[in-house]
Amino acid sequence: METIRAFDDHRERWKERRGREPKAWDALRKEFHSIFRDRTAEEYMFLLADYPDILTSFLSRNHYGNITFKHKALSFRKNTRRDFLAHLLETPRLHSYIQSSELDSLFFKEYADAIFSELGDIEKRALLAMSLRSTDIETGDAILGQTAEISNREGTPASAGVRFSAPSGCYFYRQSTPLRAFRYPVTQTLFHDIMGYNPSLKVGCTRPVHNVGWGVAVLFCNRLSIRHGLKPYYELPDRFEEWLLEAEIGDYTSLEAVSGRVMQASSGLGFRLPFEEEWEYMARAGTENIFSGSDFPERVAIFGKKSVLGPFPVAQRKKNAFSLHDMSGNIQEWCASRSVNGFALRGGDWSSKKMDVCVHVHRRPTKYLREKHLGFRPVRTVSSPVQRFRDWKGFMALWKRAEDPTTLVREVLYSNTNFATRYKRRLERLMEH
Repeated sequence: METIRAFDDHRERWKERRGREPKAWDALRKEFHSIFRDRTAEEYMFLLADYPDILTSFLSRNHYGNITFKHKALSFRKNTRRDFLAHLLETPRLHSYIQSSELDSLFFKEYADAIFSELGDIEKRALLAMSLRSTDIETGDAILGQTAEISNREGTPASAGVRFSAPSGCYFYRQSTPLRAFRYPVTQTLFHDIMGYNPSLKVGCTRPVHNVGWGVAVLFCNRLSIRHGLKPYYELPDRFEEWLLEAEIGDYTSLEAVSGRVMQASSGLGFRLPFEEEWEYMARAGTENIFSGSDFPERVAIFGKKSVLGPFPVAQRKKNAFSLHDMSGNIQEWCASRSVNGFALRGGDWSSKKMDVCVHVHRRPTKYLREKHLGFRPVRTVSSPVQRFRDWKGFMALWKRAEDPTTLVREVLYSNTNFATRYKRRLERLMEH
């Protein structure tokens, strides 16, 4: 109790001096630390969790732009760090801070080796919410293909300053419909929640699910659509799941015979795999960067780690201009293709060479593949860009005029905007009616 009283005393003194002496906290923090010098790290941090203004002084951004722990008191053993983050999830004052996605990369890193079945209910809900974060991709034009020469020199921009307006091998692309895309590749947490099992070889809640073929990916997309009350995008044959089981033991005949037809399906506004052109449009995000988010691959991509057995946790590198992580490196992503067999791979993985994680590079598998390098990222077409409503009154005015009010409510509810977070319960009640 004496420690807590000293803590509160220092906190009140800081509040009083903060207005007239902005740097007072820097000096006061040394005294503050001395109070806890003899305390264990666990007690120290669990006390801090109840004071967000103090907590934030112990967090900083690394060179990838992700929030991380910066104080040595947080360098205690990994299981205790997870216990601390679980405690944060139970602290009401921090809920808005966690929902803002600011702490996503920190949670993903600390839960990288956790097993889904061993998590508590609060942890499962939090990691699922983070895994489901999406971003709206607006319409626009882009030049796709290899738009610059690539340098092999380490530590230099991959484009080496060379730019072309429309070089050989490039083509013009227009994204005519808005999309909603997952910010991160599908995590093992999300896959297990939807499918009921985890096929990954390198197990970890916040690592990308991998070792999946395109058939499992499209089945996941349909089930995710049903979970969210959307009409499934893919029209799958009656025996599709039976053919998936045959493919697991090496018989690809039936599955390959329907691949083109399945991947070209166009019914419903449910989740699906992006077409190659859509994927590259999202990866470029309105820039001419060779890698998704930068010309320096080390900032945005995990690659060249051949000795590692599986992918790394998602969101550990810088995001691109569309707020998408891991579009270059970490895990190869299944895409739909307008070619004969109907599918392709994009993005490269953690073991790829630098050249292979460029946004224009694609790989065309010749058969149904199920390897440790393959994951995916669902998208879906939205009927119209989600508006950023200022208040509930403005939303209700549009809702009363909408031709399909249910679809409008669903679009807003799953938009991950501040409006959706603030009025989540009201939107859910409208869905029920």
